[in-house]
Amino acid sequence: MVAEDNARKPKKRTTKVKRKRTSTRPRTSTVDYDVVQNQRRELDSMRLLNGGVRPIIVEEKIPGLELEPFVARFNRGDTTLRRETIKGLYFGHQSKIGEGSFLQQMELEVDKAIANKQFAKALKMAQRGLWRNPMHFALIKRACDLSHHEKHNRMEVYLWQIVQLFNVVESTGDGKSPDTALQVMSQSDALLYEMLWLDTPREQLGDRTIIKLDDHKQLLRLEIKGVDRQAMVRYYSMPIPI
Repeated sequence: MVAEDNARKPKKRTTKVKRKRTSTRPRTSTVDYDVVQNQRRELDSMRLLNGGVRPIIVEEKIPGLELEPFVARFNRGDTTLRRETIKGLYFGHQSKIGEGSFLQQMELEVDKAIANKQFAKALKMAQRGLWRNPMHFALIKRACDLSHHEKHNRMEVYLWQIVQLFNVVESTGDGKSPDTALQVMSQSDALLYEMLWLDTPREQLGDRTIIKLDDHKQLLRLEIKGVDRQAMVRYYSMPIPI
């Protein structure tokens, strides 16, 4: 009887409550956390191998996102990057002590390899310098020319990078007066912009005068000799190198 009674009683239905798994990982709005971490490790290790530390410091943080994915996207030639983001990467770069001499030496070594027709070696050295400073105009230009010569698949990426950086400089002023000076990070960047973007022949570049504005800023007064047009002056504003 007891067995029959037990058989007649309806079994209680139990509902399993699924426990919500919580993650301690920080959330990013558009970038997967694992991708971010892998990119940061890859970039950091490459820079350490090539004589540098984390070279990019953005003055105004982009809310909700890690910095390193922007550097990785710029290196990949991601055409969805906004101009303001590229502008932040370019002007946010803070030179480390000794970085200027390192990059100048790298330029000399690249040019020496080119003179010896060691184009593949020159390209690798230019790329090594770009791990130290991914926004370096002269090395991007050399890497672009060498990639074109070697039929390397990154040629279009370097071309896109230099065009985007020139667009950033163009958006900062017209260079007609000290108040509307074009903003660059170095005199080398100013001269490359003048020749490559404004189509000023090298032989028309005249006297250059550096005017110190304060402890951090200086002005380049560049005279441009006239041929078909009158001689003119262009002004570039740039930080004082460390």
